[in-house]
Amino acid sequence: MQNTAGSRLAKQDFFFALFIFVSAFILRVFYLKDFLATTIYPVLPYSDSYSYYLWAKDIASGDLLGSSVFMKWPLYAYLLGFIFKITSTNLFVTYLLQFILGSINCVLVYFIAKKLFNRGVAFIAGMICAWYALFIFYEGLLIYTSLSLLLNSLLFLLFLCAQDSLNKKRCFLLGLFSGICALAQANAAVFAFLAMLWILITKKDPWRSRASKFLFFFAGLLIVIGAVTARNYAVGKDLVLISGNPAINFYCGNNQKASGTFECPMNLSLTPDGMFRDSKIIAEAQEGGRLKNSQVSRFWFKKTLEFIRHDPGEFLKLLFRKLLLLFSTKEYNHDLEYYRVVDKIRAFKIMLMDLRFILPFALLGVFLNLKDLKQKALLYIVLLALPLTIIIFFVSTRYKIALVPFLVIFAASGIVNILDAARKKKFITFLLFSLTAILFFVFFNYADIFARTKHSPAAAGASFFNTRYHLEKTMEYIGLSDYQKALQEIKKVYDAEPNDPSILLTYGFIYLNKGDYQKAEEKFNRAIVISPLNVDAYYNLGFLYNKMRLFDKSVMVLEKAVSLDPEDVGAHFELGKAYKAKGEIDKANQQFFLALNYINRWRADEREIIKREIVK
Repeated sequence: MQNTAGSRLAKQDFFFALFIFVSAFILRVFYLKDFLATTIYPVLPYSDSYSYYLWAKDIASGDLLGSSVFMKWPLYAYLLGFIFKITSTNLFVTYLLQFILGSINCVLVYFIAKKLFNRGVAFIAGMICAWYALFIFYEGLLIYTSLSLLLNSLLFLLFLCAQDSLNKKRCFLLGLFSGICALAQANAAVFAFLAMLWILITKKDPWRSRASKFLFFFAGLLIVIGAVTARNYAVGKDLVLISGNPAINFYCGNNQKASGTFECPMNLSLTPDGMFRDSKIIAEAQEGGRLKNSQVSRFWFKKTLEFIRHDPGEFLKLLFRKLLLLFSTKEYNHDLEYYRVVDKIRAFKIMLMDLRFILPFALLGVFLNLKDLKQKALLYIVLLALPLTIIIFFVSTRYKIALVPFLVIFAASGIVNILDAARKKKFITFLLFSLTAILFFVFFNYADIFARTKHSPAAAGASFFNTRYHLEKTMEYIGLSDYQKALQEIKKVYDAEPNDPSILLTYGFIYLNKGDYQKAEEKFNRAIVISPLNVDAYYNLGFLYNKMRLFDKSVMVLEKAVSLDPEDVGAHFELGKAYKAKGEIDKANQQFFLALNYINRWRADEREIIKREIVK
């Protein structure tokens, strides 16, 4: 009888999981249909996705080690490289595979919730994940987020299953897998560390046994991360733990002008690679020499710590503000692609676009399950660990989304508690739970409920996100050669922030494309006055002078660009063209060869253009 009952329950789980998977995948297919018609398909140039795309192509070609320290989370790049290898860089198939993995993540959430609660909670949690639009958005990008979400769910499930039967071998294997997850996004290691501590502390084993198990776990974690650190040192002769980007992110989230969300400091480019480049240029200018990535990191860590020491009260207020932003219904999306697709995906109109309906039920679930804290401790630990890793930097949708699967499980629990009270005719309990959820809903959505006007997607965020939204719309109009609309769009942010270098450069770029060289020159020069270390401003001005055939001026500003960033391909190329026009062929060829040396080998069209300029 028990075998029959077990078989029947297993079949129920199979059909529930299958239904969730199919529902999730169908929604992703609808997304993909509209996604294929957007300007960001197959990949948006100079975005994070584009960086991972080029990196993965290098890996697929056999360049497994690379030539410099990692500046982004590496695991996703290697997975993408493997997919490119077996699909011949077929991006349609790549996105389809990512949507399949995203659908599997919804199923993992089902099994986590079932183990912690019951099938009712599990089914609701899985279906909410299937209908959560931002999961699908990130699965449609070539960045680490969707992989990190999947691995975090799997890691949580493994801890959940192993916590009652931990031995040294399992601790070691959990450490290894935690290290692998940390290569997709390091916050997994923080959760794993706290989860293992909790499990071992609450066990009644002798303390020596618990200590040795923790050491086995830590050894597994250290082996994986240590291997990446060794690789960074081998190729870059620089001691970088996993990735070289945390320091500048730490500064972006903690400085005198920080708002709690992602605010790109004025002298840094808005593009991810440009931001890393500019952060290095500024550090080198202030330190007075060339720096390794670890030295650049120390510079920005030191700068951030100076702010904290100088004004600890402001830092604490900033942390509290970030905590409020993290558990708010607003989304602060700093990914370029978001603003180009949010209005173009029809499925988004019927999907959950944010946490406005999830958070009220999640908070209800958090309170109602405190009575079972010991049994559900890991769920509370993950809601402690992940926020800690976010608020120390800044709040953005890309980081905040790591919390969503676990908030969804609590939300499903809150919903089921209300439904159970109604089913059992416990009307007072039903009213109490329902009113609490309604009060939480009003609390989290007060600004939207009582707002007098309806805002655009950008207006939901801080001023930076408003700027980012209009800049992306401007670039879209430039791509369509609709310069009138581009000027109208850029003016919306220029009037508010006339001294922002990114706005000035975009403004100048419109005039450059329109053929109004005088106004373009004025904007580029103003950007240089405001931000004298801005490589893009010098490059744009040099490009403009080449078009105007003012080659002496072009050489002057482009020499400045390559002195700031010796690896700037565009600046070397335009400088070569200027020298060539002046008749200085040796200097021209030298610049063209430098451009070829630094340009990614997969940018075949650009490489061919450079080669054609070389004088033989």
